[in-house]
Amino acid sequence: MKSYGGRRAWTWLPALMAVIALGGTAHAQVPTQTPPPAGAIDINTPKPVPTGVIRGRITTFPDGAPLSRARVILSRPAQEHSWVVLTGEDGGFEITELEDADNYMLSASKTGHAPRMWGEHQLPTPPTPLTLAAGQVLEGIDVALAPHLWVSGKILDSDGTPFAGAIVSALRPVFVEDRREMVTVAEIITNDRGEYRLFGLPAGQYFISAVDPAFLATRDHLGP
Repeated sequence: MKSYGGRRAWTWLPALMAVIALGGTAHAQVPTQTPPPAGAIDINTPKPVPTGVIRGRITTFPDGAPLSRARVILSRPAQEHSWVVLTGEDGGFEITELEDADNYMLSASKTGHAPRMWGEHQLPTPPTPLTLAAGQVLEGIDVALAPHLWVSGKILDSDGTPFAGAIVSALRPVFVEDRREMVTVAEIITNDRGEYRLFGLPAGQYFISAVDPAFLATRDHLGP
């Protein structure tokens, strides 16, 4: 209550505000969340991390000494990316967080040694893929790398002139879906003296091919 010129007046504003505040509080609604229907996928739930593991060792052939810092590559035909790890001092490696699949391919390489796939048998048989169950720890995936071999030579033109810039390939036969195909194992271009050196080759038999790159895009270089 306030006094104005000897008269008294009642002030109702605080009480009115209090009523409004109370009324607002009394009628406030708390939003509710509707649970997703049965069988629906909640996009806010993170996808579980795969728990599959592949372990093994990379050694030298034939003495079995461990190869440190060898490169191990694990891939799948339908996968856009690959897993790449380096071996430790004992030649061991471990690749984690892998999904279950039956088509993993594992390869190992090291400078001075011929690269090799796990499950690789005598060509032309293709290597065996790895099968990994959900949450499985697959051990003993060992690969032995032999010292690399090389083939060297010289490419000459029909008149005996050294052929510079020729594409020289080392080819081996393999079976792909019951078909025999020639696969390029190594490829290089001859230098200004027509010389080439194909290195990093595993032991075996090869076909050596030399091609003039000028005729690669030509259907028939003997035609008109």
